[in-house]
Amino acid sequence: MCRNISTNEFWDSMKEIYVPNGKRTIGNIHILKDYGNININHFNTGSGINYSCFTGNFNQDVAIEGKCYSDSSFLRFNTGNKMSLQDINNNEKIQLDIDKCWQGKEYSGYEGKCLYTKNKYYICHSIRLEEELFSSLIQDRSSPSISKSEYLSLKFNNHISMQQKTILNNIILSNNLTDKLKNIYLESKLLDLVYTTINESNKKKQNSTIHLNNEDIKSLQKANNILLNDLINPPSLKELARMVATNEFKLKKGFKQLFGDTVYGLLQKYRLEEAKILLEKNEISVGEAANLVGYKSVGHFSKIFKEYFGILAVQVKHNSKIIYY
Repeated sequence: MCRNISTNEFWDSMKEIYVPNGKRTIGNIHILKDYGNININHFNTGSGINYSCFTGNFNQDVAIEGKCYSDSSFLRFNTGNKMSLQDINNNEKIQLDIDKCWQGKEYSGYEGKCLYTKNKYYICHSIRLEEELFSSLIQDRSSPSISKSEYLSLKFNNHISMQQKTILNNIILSNNLTDKLKNIYLESKLLDLVYTTINESNKKKQNSTIHLNNEDIKSLQKANNILLNDLINPPSLKELARMVATNEFKLKKGFKQLFGDTVYGLLQKYRLEEAKILLEKNEISVGEAANLVGYKSVGHFSKIFKEYFGILAVQVKHNSKIIYY
């Protein structure tokens, strides 16, 4: 049975920390203690950019209601388990998949529910931007919405890139800094994240896209599954194109268009994520983990692991009880 937490119970007491044009503040709030272990880290730059990170897990299925009292543009990054967002105004349900980012806008009067499953660990980063600032950053407003209603518009749904993932990991690790250093460091990383995300979006809009029909999409999804099933000895681009009955151009162009990364860029991400899981079990060495996911050079593996996760592979092994995202 899903426990519904109303706007009055939760959102009305929290809405001030999500206002982008508020004063400069920073803090951490432990919330909903009766339903699980949930934290919200929040930071307002005082210059039109507001950041919050919702982390934790619930001990029962929960639906948290929320309401928008003024127009607000946002960037959202989900690095934890997938969750669902339900628009109460039209009952539409949107799934927020893992390692995806969205650009969107909530309009005054929007009411929604975030749906969470018990015993799943959630991490969702949100950046809300003052409307005038956001409008000045977006170059192309003609792209179609992937979901649009009277009160909610989502413009893109992209895989989180390695660069974005690194910044998000660094933001979480900033909790170890003292308050003054944390303020400076956190603001620099937020600006970097906003720039990286919007710049990548603008670049994608400037680049020409190719038409992908249903068969093309099935072929590309098959190619993605082939990579997942053979991290150690993946096929060449030529071989992969033949295996899924397409050509190299459509494979390269369509793969990036559909998944937000190159074939081998996404392969590297899969390898690193798998290596991290192996190290967290603390049963093998860093070198063994590197070999098991297809890296012959431990030095190269350690370097890109640090760049991707913001922490050394050996630290994950020695601190396997700590969760890094």
